[in-house]
Amino acid sequence: VGVYRSEEAPATYRLAIEDGQLKARIDGWPDTVVPLSPSYRDAFESGPMLVRFRRGANGKINAISLGESRMWDLRAAKVK
Repeated sequence: VGVYRSEEAPATYRLAIEDGQLKARIDGWPDTVVPLSPSYRDAFESGPMLVRFRRGANGKINAISLGESRMWDLRAAKVK
């Protein structure tokens, strides 16, 4: 969970547990809530979208990586 910001695609992603499920919201898309299902360790998916949590050398999550059919490894750094 947390708030992640991408400089490449100016967007802020807010990930939170709601009703027992990880869900993503994107600032600027007020009515869009994307439920994410576990895929493998540190990775969740919703349809064609894959969200991977990235860990730093200390083992703590410091970013997410987003991927879809035409977008691969879009990084967003953790800001909160």
